[in-house]
Amino acid sequence: MGRTLTAILAFICVAFLIVLGWFYYQEGSFEGAGARMDATIDDLPEETSEFANEVSEAADEISDELDQDGLPER
Repeated sequence: MGRTLTAILAFICVAFLIVLGWFYYQEGSFEGAGARMDATIDDLPEETSEFANEVSEAADEISDELDQDGLPER
């Protein structure tokens, strides 16, 4: 369990540093990179909610199609 938790934390830290580095490369300063990360994190819940709704709607459409047409025979 300890190794798994350590691996997850290490992955999160490495991902954070990669994203920060990418934003630094695009913005040219850590101040700009930090501001961009803040804006991205602020938008994340709304974007995640929209994505979840789209996936849910697509799953409902597929379910409705399968209910109407039935499963294809093999």
